[in-house]
Amino acid sequence: MAGVEQGFQFRVKLFFLGMGFILCWILRPWIAVQSYNRAQTYYSVQEFKKAELHYKRAIIIYPGFILPYLKLGYLYEDLNQYEKAVEVYKNALARQPRNAVVCYRIGFYYAYVKKDYLSAIFWLKRATELNPKDPQPRIWLEICCQKLGIDPVSLLP
Repeated sequence: MAGVEQGFQFRVKLFFLGMGFILCWILRPWIAVQSYNRAQTYYSVQEFKKAELHYKRAIIIYPGFILPYLKLGYLYEDLNQYEKAVEVYKNALARQPRNAVVCYRIGFYYAYVKKDYLSAIFWLKRATELNPKDPQPRIWLEICCQKLGIDPVSLLP
């Protein structure tokens, strides 16, 4: 009889363990938002290492949540680590390819930091196509076109 009872207890433990995993899976978005909010608090008081850690946690917990990617990219830009910022932005684009803000940030990096105006035009044009109402990509697109001697009207949607 003891073997039957032990088997039953094992199944009960296994059941609750499984329910715990399911509950954690369901709560992932909420947990990621909590980690993101913690990162925002650290960022606001300029504790950048802690903010970076919590942004990365939010990304790991729930990769579909785009805001931590953007804010981590902004953090890297504030620390003049532009290559890391672009890497984070490109990871965000893998999750959400039609994000105009991410395209703009990458284009801005190529235009302002790298002075690679041709690459910048590609990203800024894409940002302008995705969100035609945002003036920032359009302005930088015109600046890049002027630097290369291209008519910006031919590129704008």
